[in-house]
Amino acid sequence: MPTLRDIAQEVGVAVSTVSRVLNSSPDARVTAEVRERIIAAAHALGYSPNYYARGLVLGRGPQIAVCTWTAMTHIAAHRARTILGAAAGTGRPVVAVNGAPLPGTPADLLRVVTSHLPAACVLVSGAWRPPQMTEVVTGLHGHGVHCLVVDSSWPLDPQVPCDTVRADRTQGAALAVSHLIERGHRHIALVSLLRITGRFEGYEKALSEHGIGERYVAPLDPEI
Repeated sequence: MPTLRDIAQEVGVAVSTVSRVLNSSPDARVTAEVRERIIAAAHALGYSPNYYARGLVLGRGPQIAVCTWTAMTHIAAHRARTILGAAAGTGRPVVAVNGAPLPGTPADLLRVVTSHLPAACVLVSGAWRPPQMTEVVTGLHGHGVHCLVVDSSWPLDPQVPCDTVRADRTQGAALAVSHLIERGHRHIALVSLLRITGRFEGYEKALSEHGIGERYVAPLDPEI
């Protein structure tokens, strides 16, 4: 397996220069011509970085950890597969962590995720409330791990150090109810976590806009 030393000998530069260029280090002060020669030599020799060795040195690697709770629902499993596929398409190593079998505390998840030394972690859905998710995200951030929280049932405080992606459940519910009304239905029920997810507001909005007074609501246990 070719090494950084092999590339350095091929190009005629120091091993440290090759390392800085291939790691996109900001202190890699080389000309564009030398940079191109290093990258070309790496491709020609079939160089592949040892992510795990690098992770042991830096305390984290380039891999992406995707944490899911796939035992929850079929929809959650489908969403997790889609995200795993997208992460794999970046060319980075991907580590899948299933949070379902864990005891269910932030400390347990932190222990498992940080053991993989990821550069980033995608936390997909899950039933954790903001205090628990905040503890996980803050803990990972402290380890230098960038976090993305996807489709959490509860919005996080904007000060929590992570990016978030959430579905507009209010608008989605409103569109669904409006569709049923347009098809002639007038007795429409809602089974949801009520105001926690925003679906109730969408349900209420659509019925009110169409002048329908009846409400049929079956709340689920918000602890589920």
